Amino acid sequence: MNIEPLKVLCIDDKKIPKEIPIELRIVDGEVYTADGIVHLLSSSVIGFRLVEKPLNDDCFPYHYWSAHRFIPYEEDMMQVESEIEELIKPNEHHKA
Repeated sequence: MNIEPLKVLCIDDKKIPKEIPIELRIVDGEVYTADGIVHLLSSSVIGFRLVEKPLNDDCFPYHYWSAHRFIPYEEDMMQVESEIEELIKPNEHHKA
C-alpha cells in the first residue's frame, strides 16, 4: 500500500540477507523515505518500501525492508538531541 512519504532512521543494518546486493543495503544512522508499507504474512511483520533503496526481483524473496530496522525520523527531534549533546559535552573553557 502506498503511504504519504515518511522519513525513517535506520537503527539496524546487521544481518542483511545475502540476496540483497551491497548497493541496495541500508546503513545504520542514515535517513530514508518510506513510501509504501505492507503486512508481511510470511513473517507477520510490517515491511517498508524505501525510495532510496528499493528492493527488486533480484533480491527475491525479499521485496520490503523490515520495519524493525527503522524508527520514525523527526528533524525537530534530531535538533533537540544535537543541542543536548552540545550541552553535556565537556566545556573546553572549564578545563583545569
